[in-house]
Formats: sequence, C-alpha cells, structure tokens
Amino acid sequence: MSSDAARARALFADLDGRLDGDEALAHRVLEALRRAAEGPRSSNRRTPAVLDPSELHRQAPGELRAALQPLTVDQLKDIVSQYAMDPRKLALKWKTPARLIELIVTVTEQRARKGDAFRS
Repeated sequence: MSSDAARARALFADLDGRLDGDEALAHRVLEALRRAAEGPRSSNRRTPAVLDPSELHRQAPGELRAALQPLTVDQLKDIVSQYAMDPRKLALKWKTPARLIELIVTVTEQRARKGDAFRS
C-alpha cells in the first residue's frame, strides 16, 4: 500500500470517528459531498422555460401569441434562452414584453416553415 493510500485511509478513519459524535460536522460533510456530486454550476443559468413555443405552435398555431401575453419579461427571456432564439444574446437585454413576444413568435414560425420547399 502506498503512503498516500495509507494517509487517505487514516484520514477517513478519523473522519468516520468524528462524524458519529458531531451532527453538525456530518451535515456539513454530506452537504459538501452533495454539491460535489452535482458538479459545477453556472451562476448565470436561467430558469427552465414555462412552455415550449414550437409544441404550442404545432398544436394551435394561432394561440402562441395569446399564450405568451400573460408571461413576465423574465419568463419570456427564459424561453428565448432555452430555445436558442437569439444567438447573439441581444434580446436578453430587452425590457419590453411585446418585443420579446414578437421575437419568439417570429422565430417559432420561421422554424415551423423550415424545409417547406422540400414538402409538396
């Protein structure tokens, strides 16, 4: 057994003995292990979108704009971000819902028509 392995075993044996008697330490260790298992997270990750505009457009093409109307600016930005509707990320700076709704509807309709030249 290498000296590194021996030191690691001794460290874990010591930690194991301390965890039994110290609930606060056990909680801190478990929390650290949970965070490590999740992996690195981006601090600028947006909330998942509340709806899929392509699916809604496929089911009821005329109702997409109406479904977007009650959403907040942040919810609209979440849709734009999750469905990659603004590759230059300029729309994430916009503050008016109407402008974001127009972008979502336009991009969704363009994507729905993509490939129409080959369908006939």
